[in-house]
Amino acid sequence: MKDVVADLLYAARGLRNDRRVSLMIVLILGIGIGANTAVFTVIRSTLLRPLPYDEPDRLVMVWETSPQTDRLGASSANIFDWRAKNESFEGLAGFDTYPVTLSGRGEATRFFVGAVDSCQRDTLCAGVFSTISWGAPGME
Repeated sequence: MKDVVADLLYAARGLRNDRRVSLMIVLILGIGIGANTAVFTVIRSTLLRPLPYDEPDRLVMVWETSPQTDRLGASSANIFDWRAKNESFEGLAGFDTYPVTLSGRGEATRFFVGAVDSCQRDTLCAGVFSTISWGAPGME
């Protein structure tokens, strides 16, 4: 234990004598800790935090396919047909997003809005679609 205390005192004397080295060490540690915190915050909010609705492991997104693409949005008619013949899912709902331009005072702003078809079950719509934020930034 005496050796550890002696080593710490020696390091402190060295840092006190050369303030530039001390400043660089503090700056490097601060930048490293800040970057680590920022990366962890992004990973936590996107990958580790549970989804904000009940039973997210049961939620799926269904796509249509074509020879040109793997993911093609389904038409409203197909969604209604799938809903009528559904034996696999508890509920089905369709949604679409499209760009709009909001103008008036100031510069025009372009953003995406969403539309949801009539949901079969209130729990599906209330749990999923209420968590999606539609609108322009700053218009909450």
